[in-house]
Amino acid sequence: MKAIWIISVDDCAAAISKWVQGGLIGEGTYGKVYTALNAATGEMIAVKQVKIPRTEDDRDDSRRMTAVEALKLESEALKLLDHQNVVRYLGFEETPEYLNMLVLASVCH
Repeated sequence: MKAIWIISVDDCAAAISKWVQGGLIGEGTYGKVYTALNAATGEMIAVKQVKIPRTEDDRDDSRRMTAVEALKLESEALKLLDHQNVVRYLGFEETPEYLNMLVLASVCH
């Protein structure tokens, strides 16, 4: 497991103040998905992570910039959804290096 992160969660009833990154469960060209542990509740969550383009070459890579924008749009869409077949949105964070979207695989009603 990796470091604990402090985040603020957008309009989430079960706000996550700390989470511990676990193992890699999937990756694409510009992003990775990790298991994670909500340090406050012990609940397992998933974190979708995209590295923020920092160099001029990265910012000139339209596919990399599209991946960043796509994660932001996905986050906005998931905020609006509440269905048993869709992951539950828990929050979004931006660190100096990464954009992280936190989700739960089950829906709380």
